[in-house]
Amino acid sequence: SRTIADRMIDRFSLMDLPDVEIREDARDVLEKVTGISAGRDGLITIKVVSKIPRLSAAMANAYVEELSSLTDRLAVTEAQERRQFLEKEVAKTKENLAKAEIALGGSGVSENTLKFNPVTMGQGIATLKAQIMAKELQLTSMRGYLTENSPSFRLAQQELAALRAQLGKYENTQPAGKDAEYINRYREFKYQEVLFEQISKQFELAKIDEVRDGAVIQIVDVAVTPERNERMAKPLFAF
Repeated sequence: SRTIADRMIDRFSLMDLPDVEIREDARDVLEKVTGISAGRDGLITIKVVSKIPRLSAAMANAYVEELSSLTDRLAVTEAQERRQFLEKEVAKTKENLAKAEIALGGSGVSENTLKFNPVTMGQGIATLKAQIMAKELQLTSMRGYLTENSPSFRLAQQELAALRAQLGKYENTQPAGKDAEYINRYREFKYQEVLFEQISKQFELAKIDEVRDGAVIQIVDVAVTPERNERMAKPLFAF
């Protein structure tokens, strides 16, 4: 690409060569001394010919370095976007969980409240709300790489609808009495706890996908200083 060619030109000061006046001249020189081929086996072979053996090896290796640098700067993959999105959500939820835990610990608790019934305390409601939020975040991240007609996306939508329908049966249940404040704080704590757990799982899966889907550029053979001169009918360029 022109991007890598210009990086190579600057890196090896090709603009200082004789008869090179503009960058296009330097690109022509680079093209003449470089041979790049891709085989059906997936291997890319880079060959650089010059009258300075160490320079040939250095330039061939530099191509690989510049390619790796370029791929790092290109648009991030779907898995990277998902991982970055969920990483922020995990951090935010972790902070909210800590606040909810502090608020819960600071409330007055009676002996009767300590012997709570999970249904009365709304543990199930909090869990459902957290699952719904986690599913909504999952759908948000999926929109970045899937169409709404995708089977995976539609399945996630169906799961979200089922969770919302289940929540609708219990959502109007409100705590009453002197322990209402504690119960509300407990629900908030449980909500943040389950949400953190759900998003953390998605985050870990995204990290695994990012490693699996990352650009795979591996060096099979590093270019070394040639021991024998290249036999050519006409030298490409000498510098």
